[in-house]
Amino acid sequence: MRFSHKLIISVFVLALCSCKTEIVECEGEETTFTDATIEVLTLGDSRVEGLRSEFESYRFNLWKRLIEDNWDIDFIGTRQDPGEYPLVLNRCFDTDHEGLGGETTVGLIETLKNKTFSKTPEVVLVGIGGNDLADAGATAAATLNNLEEIIDLIQGLNPNAVILIEQIAPGKTAFMTTEITERFLAYNAGIPAIATAKATNSSKVIVIDMATGFNDDLLADDVHYNEAGAQFVADRYYAAFETNVTR
Repeated sequence: MRFSHKLIISVFVLALCSCKTEIVECEGEETTFTDATIEVLTLGDSRVEGLRSEFESYRFNLWKRLIEDNWDIDFIGTRQDPGEYPLVLNRCFDTDHEGLGGETTVGLIETLKNKTFSKTPEVVLVGIGGNDLADAGATAAATLNNLEEIIDLIQGLNPNAVILIEQIAPGKTAFMTTEITERFLAYNAGIPAIATAKATNSSKVIVIDMATGFNDDLLADDVHYNEAGAQFVADRYYAAFETNVTR
């Protein structure tokens, strides 16, 4: 099942905007990173990337809450968010990420194989699979196989990484056909077994349920978060940080 023409156009526009928009300079206090700073890599598709003012990513809401609770963190990645964000405790939003509109598990595998990150990721947030299941027509089984490889590649970057994996939230009710819904349910249901199999004594692999309780009021369009949706996802990531990441 493919995205609507409207969403295909939106992805095309997003690609153009990502190339041409310059990062807005922020005038908050300079952030100092130390050996104690936790390097956080956010991986995924347009839900990770965001496109302010059309739809939101969870990244700012999560970063804000972590900073306000005195976590020493550094978001890393080869991409930067060009949106304008308010200061938090006189600090500028850390815009580094590795989200890309239209990304699939296949594309993310190639990214992890071919890109070099400036710092070693210690906590990795993975939100991927929606484009495979809804747009590319991939089966849940194939998408889960790719997710296994993604975890292997992350652990190759850092055998001690804490990996947080989303059971992905659905799109709007009208968008979620029976076929797409079945794929989403099968994919989300298969993630816990993979997480258990891939976890090691040094690398936690944690599943975060973003689907339960998610509803149409949390979406800006058929598939992307509005502010409330971004906060919903950020809150669940934050709870996982508190439980699974050592400061």
